[in-house]
Amino acid sequence: VELNVLAPLRFKSAPYNQTTVYVGDQVMLECVAIGNPVPGPIRWLRNNTNISTNGNGTLTLPNIQPDDTAIYQCVTEINEYPFTSIAAYTYLLVQFIEDAVVSPETQLVNPFVPTFIIITCTVPSHPLVEITWVDGISGNTIDVNQLAVGFRG
Repeated sequence: VELNVLAPLRFKSAPYNQTTVYVGDQVMLECVAIGNPVPGPIRWLRNNTNISTNGNGTLTLPNIQPDDTAIYQCVTEINEYPFTSIAAYTYLLVQFIEDAVVSPETQLVNPFVPTFIIITCTVPSHPLVEITWVDGISGNTIDVNQLAVGFRG
């Protein structure tokens, strides 16, 4: 007589709901499923699209870049009675900061002619950074909400 005890399909290990990493990191996400009947191979999805893996439950992402930010999901199933599947996911959040871009780089202004100029500064980053303008001569912080430069001749 053989006794076959069914055990519910579950993850023995799975990634946290959110994983924060930095540009250039290598990330290894792991899912290990157990149950009886034995679960099938682990499949990985990125934003609900299958990505190729070797089925062993480990997803390796080398040299992380900002566009690797996504929801990664591991899925496994039992293809015989009691026909079940489970999934676990993590939101992979890539933190980064790029060089500031100031536009225009230079702007010549005649001090005797009223001139309106717009200078912008963008810093691609996640999380977003706070931009502070500093007077290049005095080193004082400039309150852009109070900024008005005028000349009367």
